[in-house]
Amino acid sequence: MDDVLELDNQDKRRIDRNIRALRRDDIPYLEYMTRIPVNSLTKILSEKEIINKMLVDYLISSSASLMISSSMFLVGDLLDKINKKYNTDSILTLEDKTLILDIINKLFTLSELDEYSQRIESVNVCLWVLGLIDDINSYTKCNIEEINKIIFKYKSYDELQKSCRMRSKDEILSKFDLITRYYWAFREVGKQELAGKLNENIVNIQNDTFEIITSYSYDSLRDKNIRIEYDKDDLEFNFEIPGHLNFERLSDHSRELLALKSDDGNSRIVFTDLGNIEQEEFDTKVEKNIKLFVKSGFTLLGDYVLHSTLLDEKIVRIVIRRGNTSLNSYYFFVSNHLIRMDSLIEAFIDSSNYYENTNSKNTNQDLDIIFSIREVEY
Repeated sequence: MDDVLELDNQDKRRIDRNIRALRRDDIPYLEYMTRIPVNSLTKILSEKEIINKMLVDYLISSSASLMISSSMFLVGDLLDKINKKYNTDSILTLEDKTLILDIINKLFTLSELDEYSQRIESVNVCLWVLGLIDDINSYTKCNIEEINKIIFKYKSYDELQKSCRMRSKDEILSKFDLITRYYWAFREVGKQELAGKLNENIVNIQNDTFEIITSYSYDSLRDKNIRIEYDKDDLEFNFEIPGHLNFERLSDHSRELLALKSDDGNSRIVFTDLGNIEQEEFDTKVEKNIKLFVKSGFTLLGDYVLHSTLLDEKIVRIVIRRGNTSLNSYYFFVSNHLIRMDSLIEAFIDSSNYYENTNSKNTNQDLDIIFSIREVEY
């Protein structure tokens, strides 16, 4: 992957360091992720903005916790004490004040109150960013008693702010990058695989909090293209992918070379090496592979030929279906290998209508990728 994401040396060192940590802790990871916080896509909030967020989240989480423990009579006292120290009435927005009033007036279920109470994990992240605690982890709940001591330790906003030792951007992004990879792991392998290693609720809250603190916007990636270079043995080629897809090299024990995946799981594209061939064998080998699909129960809905000035041989595209599974498959010839690129078609597309498939969002993405493929240039 080249530096379309504007990875500087700090970004690269940070990524290498976190991948080593994931390997050490036996946590699944993608080496080439695009949805990650990098210097060029982030801007850390000011110290004051982070303090304000911390205080707001503390009031919301504490109010919810008191309501859960049937100590609602203490909520008003808590709000008064924190306001006298930090003038939080001037910090809370109308939306924040309405939310706290709704909590006091019992307008939420116990499950909803529990969700609000977990904002204490966001407070913990802010305390770490501000240098008021030594570290945070993503597997055990934060120490609420210790957080309470810190919040009530200071007499004023100025005293609190003077005690802060804001961490560097690199240190903040290093932690955020690691948590982003934890966040991906839960969506890729699920809770059971990570049991005893990470807590999903904590990871989710930490991820959301860091996104706010770093002003990180994933949407800024969607208009970017990432250039991928695949090289192994005698097979080498380049291609471009949209910024919302992640890139993964697959096992050496499979003919599948690499996969592209979106974080939401709605897109998955796989490249498979069908073997070393001579250029004149292309049509015969493609036809033979299509017959294997049909023999295994797939229905061929349609096929047609594409041409790219970047490839010596034509590209053959087929649309096939078996049960609820529909695939776009593209055959192309590069570095004397026959490669097939398979892409899942969206479930909402009626795959019985071949012509409708040609206009799908997935197909447009596929075509952008397939027409960018070229042999590695030296």
